[in-house]
Amino acid sequence: MAGGQAERRVLDEYAGSYLLTPAIELRIVASDSSLPLVRGSRPAERLYAIDDRIFDRHGVRGFWLFERDAAGAVARLVNWRDNQPVAWR
Repeated sequence: MAGGQAERRVLDEYAGSYLLTPAIELRIVASDSSLPLVRGSRPAERLYAIDDRIFDRHGVRGFWLFERDAAGAVARLVNWRDNQPVAWR
């Protein structure tokens, strides 16, 4: 069920810049009910909470998963499409 709610404190922890390569970056911006994803000069795309770690973009295959390290810090953002992970650090 897409369109659930994640706690604002969790959304704030996910906000920041993530790199696919040194030249390819995206930014996550926390808002009240979603996480806007910004890549370059493209319009922001909203990620909607499925739960506290998994988000999707309405109408687009796949999902986005925030992973944490052993200390609990956000370590990477993984975009799962067609059973293939694309990891942003």
